[in-house]
Amino acid sequence: MFESVFSIESLLTISVGALFSFRVSKVSVGLKSNIRNQSPEIHGSNNVVIYNQAINDVGKEMAFSVKLCAVVMMVVFHMFPDFFINLLMSLSFFLTVFSIIGVANAIRLNGISRGWDILYPLASALMGVLFYCSAKIMLQYLSLYPQFSQLFDYLSGQRLMGILDTPRDFNYFLLILVSSMACPALIVLGFYLSFAYTKERDGNNAFRYSTMILAAGYMLYILLSGSLYSPDQSQGDYFWQVLTYPFHTLFLLFSF
Repeated sequence: MFESVFSIESLLTISVGALFSFRVSKVSVGLKSNIRNQSPEIHGSNNVVIYNQAINDVGKEMAFSVKLCAVVMMVVFHMFPDFFINLLMSLSFFLTVFSIIGVANAIRLNGISRGWDILYPLASALMGVLFYCSAKIMLQYLSLYPQFSQLFDYLSGQRLMGILDTPRDFNYFLLILVSSMACPALIVLGFYLSFAYTKERDGNNAFRYSTMILAAGYMLYILLSGSLYSPDQSQGDYFWQVLTYPFHTLFLLFSF
């Protein structure tokens, strides 16, 4: 999982993560100072409202940036598939690092009231496993992704019956198309989970949010695997291997 830590993709990941982390930390420190100096009588749930309102603009900035990058990634995915595979490998490690740093800073600034944020690094570690498994599975399609334009030109020149007569080519095209959407979506979910501490939640909401993101990430991992439409795999056996691969990887990760 650590072979791509010092790649170009890793440097890009660190730069983006550090920029987001610095932005959130700067706002959090300023907010803490304002609450202490201007509103010392405000405590408890009112502070949650103040924090969430103040951090809302930062969250919108981050969300817009990530979504804009996701659109760009969808367009260029088939051109640079090796870049995205390496990016997933890098994020499989750094998602947890970003989350740990952010949560530690949130607890330092706000105290034990942010203790439930510890769920986010744990969930980010699990998401990292999904990133790692997705990257490993995508390697088997590395030579296929750049054929997207070629397959599109071929299929667009066929009538409906012609497409039905060549299901293999159609399945390949579908695999690339779905992957070009699922891979950026998975990356976006990873950032949402890693920086989930930017919004203060109680224990139930933090657990619910983490679980929903992980479930969505698992579904995107299945889509990336091609197990639903790959013409080269024995559907039953391969699908079961895909379903269990993250759990086997997680078991190996903690087997010392």
